[in-house]
Amino acid sequence: MINPALLVRSYLLYFILPLWVLAGLTDYFLHKRTRIEDTSGTTESALHLLQLGESGIPVIVALLFEINALVIGIMLFALIIHERRLYGTSTMHIHADTSVRGNSMSIVSWKFSRSWRCHL
Repeated sequence: MINPALLVRSYLLYFILPLWVLAGLTDYFLHKRTRIEDTSGTTESALHLLQLGESGIPVIVALLFEINALVIGIMLFALIIHERRLYGTSTMHIHADTSVRGNSMSIVSWKFSRSWRCHL
């Protein structure tokens, strides 16, 4: 019989995580194409690092520790913080009229929808 915990862990490690990394790399190349260093600069880089920590920490906690109320609480807290920052970043791009739009925002939207499934 297949162990459900092993199945879920394998699904996260070998399917969701590579797709997430691929989406992040695609986002990176789209930002590079729009010359993010000239349009947004250090602020955008700092926001990406914060979002990485906000989404990466709960995933690492879930992979390393047994799932209990504390782990779920950490995941929900990180989800709320991450989504607030993502909303703020998206509105910043829209109101600042930067060239980081179109395909890049589609990738952010894809990662946004996947982060809900990954956290919950």
